[in-house]
Amino acid sequence: LNALYDSMHDICDLFGMTPKEATLDSTLSIEFGSSTNGKFLAAYYPSLTAIHIGPKGNGSFFHEYIHALNDYLRRNRYDFAQDVMNEIKQTDFEDRSRRVCRRGKENYWGDKEELLARAGEKWMMQFLQENGMQNSFLTKDHDHYQSPLYPTDDESKSFDPGFTKIFQQI
Repeated sequence: LNALYDSMHDICDLFGMTPKEATLDSTLSIEFGSSTNGKFLAAYYPSLTAIHIGPKGNGSFFHEYIHALNDYLRRNRYDFAQDVMNEIKQTDFEDRSRRVCRRGKENYWGDKEELLARAGEKWMMQFLQENGMQNSFLTKDHDHYQSPLYPTDDESKSFDPGFTKIFQQI
């Protein structure tokens, strides 16, 4: 709980948000050690407006927060996904993710929602570093993001305008 408390305050401090805004107008709930089906480290459930953090979900919060934020803004008639997806399409990130999908049966890695969440997760890790901060509950360490399933450092930098616009909308 302390890590969640600190993380929500980091989000507030970084983006000039109130706690009510950071919790998406007090609609977001967060559960620990609950139903991620053992398949995921963490998961966002839109029907519950809830982020579930599994026992090994440390570092996954911001990924799920992006899912929740996208859902919240979509309900309020703002589709931030399009802004960031336009930036993603200017890079090789989507193509790399889709190539991985071809090896598997599902399109999980190439799904628009997952591309956004992974791009947001990597962007936040860099944003924290640039602001002299680290938060291992919000994101994983830099080495984790060197996988081809995540944007490169340069690609992530190019997403800055889109993600900055998102947090201005809240």
